Amino acid sequence: MVDDARLERLRREHRPELYPSRTDLLESLTSRSEPRFEAGMEAAIRAGTDGERALVEALDQVARTRRPQIVYALREARGRLGSTDALLQRLVQQESGPGSVELRVMAMGALAARAPVDAVPVLVRVLRSDPIGELKDSALRYLAAVGDESAIREGRHRLLTQLRRPSRDVEGRITALAYLGQHVPPATTEMTDLVRSVRRHWRSVHPLLERPWLARHWPGIAPDGPPPPEVPGPDAQALRNWARSTMLLPNRTDA
Repeated sequence: MVDDARLERLRREHRPELYPSRTDLLESLTSRSEPRFEAGMEAAIRAGTDGERALVEALDQVARTRRPQIVYALREARGRLGSTDALLQRLVQQESGPGSVELRVMAMGALAARAPVDAVPVLVRVLRSDPIGELKDSALRYLAAVGDESAIREGRHRLLTQLRRPSRDVEGRITALAYLGQHVPPATTEMTDLVRSVRRHWRSVHPLLERPWLARHWPGIAPDGPPPPEVPGPDAQALRNWARSTMLLPNRTDA
């Protein structure tokens, strides 16, 4: 797998004249040799349009266990082809069978990184109607990083589901709060209801992981805070930056 430290190094060493041809890249990507496959991914990430096209071609030729790695590489690929973004949307919405959950999660991340505006309706659709809880939670995580207010109702329902199963998904609850904290308007009935829901399930909020996060990002939501209608909203941009950093997306003040 191409880890993030190596990807950062590759960005700094971007030299297109050193990259193999598209044919060579595809040959490496479909090789049975793991070192050659990984080298092919690294080269394809840096190789612009040809590299991205080679990754897309390889997706249907590699073993099932390698497909998530190819999608991860597409997230970082430099070609930025619109057809690749459309492919990622199809993977999120239509992929099925063995290994499909991991692949769809990877495709969500790649789409959110490459085309955040196009990713939002796709992520909302997963959160709203997909039967697989892991995919719903992943969609909400990426919506906390790139989303808008279109999934508030679904996000609140997902948070309540998570609060009723203490300790099972601390990260999922935190990212649900990060999403809702950005998009539920302060001083509204919806915000008051959200504060009351969290306080009602406070015993489920992890004392070492979630409570310190809330103390840093949204201190008023704790039971010893102001009355629910008076709880101020958190810093929405800080929550968005936190979510983008957690999802390994670059922070943008205009995102």
